[in-house]
Amino acid sequence: MSQYDEIYNVTMLTVADIFSDRADDFSNLFHRILSMSIDHSLPTRSRLSIISFIISAFQSLENVLIRKECAPLVSISIWHNLASEETRDRIIAKAPTLKKAWRASGKRYEAGDEAVKAKMRFERSWLYTMLLDFLRRLNGPEKDQTENLLYCERFLELLVDLESQLPTRRYVNTLLKDLNLLSVIRLSQLYHVPDNALLRDFHSLLKHFVEFAIDDYSGEALSPQGVYDLHCQELAQLQRSSMKLFKDKLMILALSNMGSIAQRVDLEGQLSALDESELQSLCSHLGFRTSYPKSSDVTLDRQFYLEVLASFYERKVPFQEAVEKLSPLPTEETLYDPALLRNETYDGSRPLAIPKLNLQYLSLGDFLYRSFL
Repeated sequence: MSQYDEIYNVTMLTVADIFSDRADDFSNLFHRILSMSIDHSLPTRSRLSIISFIISAFQSLENVLIRKECAPLVSISIWHNLASEETRDRIIAKAPTLKKAWRASGKRYEAGDEAVKAKMRFERSWLYTMLLDFLRRLNGPEKDQTENLLYCERFLELLVDLESQLPTRRYVNTLLKDLNLLSVIRLSQLYHVPDNALLRDFHSLLKHFVEFAIDDYSGEALSPQGVYDLHCQELAQLQRSSMKLFKDKLMILALSNMGSIAQRVDLEGQLSALDESELQSLCSHLGFRTSYPKSSDVTLDRQFYLEVLASFYERKVPFQEAVEKLSPLPTEETLYDPALLRNETYDGSRPLAIPKLNLQYLSLGDFLYRSFL
């Protein structure tokens, strides 16, 4: 972590210490700040300070007071915001522990009075509301404003923090994948502005953690063979669906070897035979979200469906393989890499797109990877 991040964390822990014997007062303060974070009437400059506070909170989970307030925001109850009940039921059926956690969440809600239920509804919708606002900012009318870019960078920092810790990642990763977040960011207008290199770097870092080879629900790291087998199962499902729905147009895709269709260029070439409505039908059949709230400003067109399919089914490069291409010594490229040069002028006003050194890591390999970077 940078000196700036450490200062924020010390401040957060200091605030918690002040309220150490007044848990209810701290809870009220924290929820007031959460309410302000989704208040669209507040200027972006104010919301920048609020999201920095929230980032600091999720980096201070070792404190009991803070953990108690943050945990419900990333619990299994956020799955109420998945695309459909069918999607949620399909995911929950993957593991008995998920069924148990979902039932327990429902029982806690039913056992509460109206005030408790209102608080729980707010907690389970908070992150989803923040995500929809972020999607709107990527293409909305304020996309050219400097403060809007700063807010989007900070929000991506928050998402990376949530994805890079097992306690917060467990259910959040499923929600981000359900929203096709990486694809929406990559297609956004803000992403393609030449000067927004930091935003693109954060997208790459978020992609690294979203696709990290680990079982989100058990926390067990997946072996390279396990990752390969899982990818083959996904490609087989794509081929079966292609044969079933569009046998005439996707016969070659359905009969191609998996190594071929795991290449983005080849896969996009095969899928280009479908028109927009056919691509939407294929996405829907495969379980991808094909509808968003109007407030999100997400454009659902042919390019969107192609990107969703290509990004999901393309071969993912393991971070171990990526590290092999890095040099521990400076090279001509790294000496003038803009992503690394930012470190020299860092003043805390903007985040850095580098993984943080925390108290928890996704795996031993993850710890070594972050330390190496």
